[in-house]
Amino acid sequence: MSKQILSIQKLNIEVENKTLLKEVSASVSIDKKIGLVGANGSGKTSLLNAIITQQTGIFLSGTIYYIPQLDLELLNQKIPAHEYISKYFDEWWQVLEVFKTHFGGKDLDPNQKLNTLSGGELTKVNLAIAYLINPDLLLLDEPTNHLDKKSLQTLIKFLNEYEKSFVVVSHDSSFLDKVVNTIWAIEDQKLNIYGGNYSDFKLQKKLQSEGHARAYEAKKKELNKIKTAIHKENQRAARSIGMNDKLKHDRSMPAILRGGLKSEATRTAGQIKNRLEGQQNKILEEVTSLKPKTHKKAYLDIQSTSSKQTLMNLNNTELFIGSNKLLDIPDLVISANDRVLIEGDNGSGKTSLVKAILNEPNYLLKGDMYISNRMAAAYISQKYEIVNIEFSLTENVQSFNKELPYQEVRKHLGNFLFLTDEDVNKKAAVLSGGEVARLAFAMVTTGNIDLLILDEPTNNLDINTIEAITDALADFKGAIILISHNEAFIRDIGINKTYTIEDGVITLSP
Repeated sequence: MSKQILSIQKLNIEVENKTLLKEVSASVSIDKKIGLVGANGSGKTSLLNAIITQQTGIFLSGTIYYIPQLDLELLNQKIPAHEYISKYFDEWWQVLEVFKTHFGGKDLDPNQKLNTLSGGELTKVNLAIAYLINPDLLLLDEPTNHLDKKSLQTLIKFLNEYEKSFVVVSHDSSFLDKVVNTIWAIEDQKLNIYGGNYSDFKLQKKLQSEGHARAYEAKKKELNKIKTAIHKENQRAARSIGMNDKLKHDRSMPAILRGGLKSEATRTAGQIKNRLEGQQNKILEEVTSLKPKTHKKAYLDIQSTSSKQTLMNLNNTELFIGSNKLLDIPDLVISANDRVLIEGDNGSGKTSLVKAILNEPNYLLKGDMYISNRMAAAYISQKYEIVNIEFSLTENVQSFNKELPYQEVRKHLGNFLFLTDEDVNKKAAVLSGGEVARLAFAMVTTGNIDLLILDEPTNNLDINTIEAITDALADFKGAIILISHNEAFIRDIGINKTYTIEDGVITLSP
């Protein structure tokens, strides 16, 4: 029997007077590879925090290490890399070596500030720390965020070779299929456990849903039969009582007998009716419990004014950051309706190219090029710079589209599940990673867009929200430039061009 390293017994988690998990029990043995899934705000990160801090109901019998989700506060810290690493592992120079040799990182200057690292580089630093600590239980919160394709494969290899246990929170269904053998799903304040990977979990949920639907329809039919029986019994009782009313005028029958027949008819009718109504109430409870639950999903409506035209044509162009050349661009053409994927290692220049296209300061394109000056572009970066954390949600939307009436602002925020006055008036600084991402999408979808640029757009989003975004992008008539490692998302939005950056050159893949 495998050694048990974590036991969760009747755990309750409440955040800001909201119950997230109720009476949850589970365990982890030394060989478990667990994927933790659930909607944004359901309690995934709170559960990991409860395990780390060993809240009441948590029992650990081994070492543990936690790789947190990268948030805006962490990504913007200006402390040196060695100072950050030393918080978790004293011999920081060993971490830098593992970062380079095992996770494909570059030579990292220990004095380089955190805010100058890419999200992928910082994730790989955290993975290097975990590699050296080698805990009995490794907790990872959205580790695939910010990773390029090569780094993602390195992470998959690392987790497949990990000989101990891990619990990983992820929105990437393809990734989960490759690394886990158990799914923990947070559903309606419960932690439900499913054997297998994410695809197995989805199949089990589908079969479970179909079974519930059949049981629900069968119980509804049973309820209708009981209602019909009660109606018929009411009619029969009324006829019986009516007949006895006639008998009270029958002078051939003693008065005491006439009264007894009437009382017996009334009592019998009442007994039958009570029995049938008792059955009806029981079945009604069963019908209510089996009724399919509906969960509100995010809704996107992205408008475009583009016709079939060239939005940009970069020919023999060079990308500079300041005075330093970063990239050669022999030929890059984007037209309306194009779905363009840009691939490359972390730090290869994907995000820099996007910023140069948007004419951001310090990023410069030189050469033979055309970029439409009538093009309406919107950009969601992996650090969500579009969001001002000091503004409320309504203020953020209004700052992006000053012409939008307040009611339209509320409607847009409501489409992204920010429904109450409390939701829309709180500062963006208190939002979770997934909520910040939803806010960013709410902001850029307030007007017409010819070119939508998405830099790791699925980071921090739950799978239901990713599906909603995927559906909207499938109907979007404008062009898309996408930087992403999420295989399912790339496939589902219909990429028709892929440009790959390698050795300082970007080329169209065959």
